[in-house]
Amino acid sequence: MKLFQVAKFYVRRDHGREYCLIFFFNEKYSLLQMSFDIGEYTDWTDWPYLQVSMGCGRIFSFMCSMGKLAFAFDIIGRNWRDEKYYTQGDETPDELAQGLPKSPPDAL
Repeated sequence: MKLFQVAKFYVRRDHGREYCLIFFFNEKYSLLQMSFDIGEYTDWTDWPYLQVSMGCGRIFSFMCSMGKLAFAFDIIGRNWRDEKYYTQGDETPDELAQGLPKSPPDAL
């Protein structure tokens, strides 16, 4: 069992390309996460967007978007992707539906 890994880089394709880099992380938490996104379905004339937040699973989060480009980073927070994603990749909606737990049996 690894206590933590030093770095991981991956590219995710979802409404464009998202380049992500994670430093000093384990299965649930990381010291620093960064992403750069180039969107395919947005327009260059979209309004700029800036979000700075604290709490909700992270110490500090910053996100900036301008047109088709976006940048985000988190300091000491929950991972954006869990270990299942790294080993299996994106799931289709059908695969997600199959992974849902079955409803509990009716009580007598």
